[in-house]
Amino acid sequence: MTTIIFIWIGKKLPSYAKESLEFCKKNNFTKQIILLTNAENISLEIKKYVDIIDITEDWLEKTQMVMPKGHFTSDFWINTSMRFLILNDFIIKNDINKFYHAELDNAIFNLDSLDNALDRVGEGIFVPRDNETRAIASLIYCNRSDSIAELISLYQESSPPLHDMDALGIYSQRFPDYFFALPTESFQENQSNWELVNPELMNGIFDAAAVGQYLLGVDPIHCRYKPCRNRFINENCKVDFSNTKFIVDNGNIYINYYSTEKKIRIFNIHLHSKNWNAFNRIMAGSNLINRLNQGEASIVSNHIMIIGGPLYRFLRRFLGTPIRMLRRLFK
Repeated sequence: MTTIIFIWIGKKLPSYAKESLEFCKKNNFTKQIILLTNAENISLEIKKYVDIIDITEDWLEKTQMVMPKGHFTSDFWINTSMRFLILNDFIIKNDINKFYHAELDNAIFNLDSLDNALDRVGEGIFVPRDNETRAIASLIYCNRSDSIAELISLYQESSPPLHDMDALGIYSQRFPDYFFALPTESFQENQSNWELVNPELMNGIFDAAAVGQYLLGVDPIHCRYKPCRNRFINENCKVDFSNTKFIVDNGNIYINYYSTEKKIRIFNIHLHSKNWNAFNRIMAGSNLINRLNQGEASIVSNHIMIIGGPLYRFLRRFLGTPIRMLRRLFK
């Protein structure tokens, strides 16, 4: 059974890690699931679902030396790219030639037989692509380990990638024989712009980001002083969701395109909002899906900001400057 590999770089696992790993294991109970991490807050409960492989400080220092210095805008973008080096080192040491890699803020559904279908397409790296210049490693499949090393090599060039999505976009152009674009919700529109794997080969599609943002909204940091609602439209989404319907059936999520009356399974949902409570409500049959299918948005988090938002904005506007001045004074 093909291994599913998660990677988290940081001393503290995010609060949603347990739910993510538990959901993945529940849907893929015959597969080995591995978490590579240097986090210190690994609970016994998490160890029930995955095999933990510690990322040592030496390992981190080694990978950090390979990344271009002063190139990234934040530690977040450093870590999202550095995971490819950690992944490459791990698969080489353990002689792993075929694997899935998923990000922790993804709900991973059953992947049985998916690898067999993709193996018939070719050898390389299979990534959800939502733009001509980028691809998103929300859930990827690789059946050619050299592809990861080639991806890393791009960071050693005079104009290295800006981030992991940029690196995958460059890889698709530099190594077209080994890059396969997995279909997203917009596959009917995108197939005229780039070659992609036919959804009928797998009877499914993948979520780069748009489906999760539409179902569950965006990360609350982007709606700081207001309620967070779903029905967010990603800038790369080319589907008119008013012409689709989402269906929860037998532990899976499907999208039904009215134009073709095709009901297509979604292999992963990228929870940009990190809102597993709302996701669990959807899977339990809450009214969130029905409202979406009727074109209505719902508040999925930050409910308190319905009342508290105006007050927070008022205090920030009139007290923000004095507070900042006091902080500088007492530094």
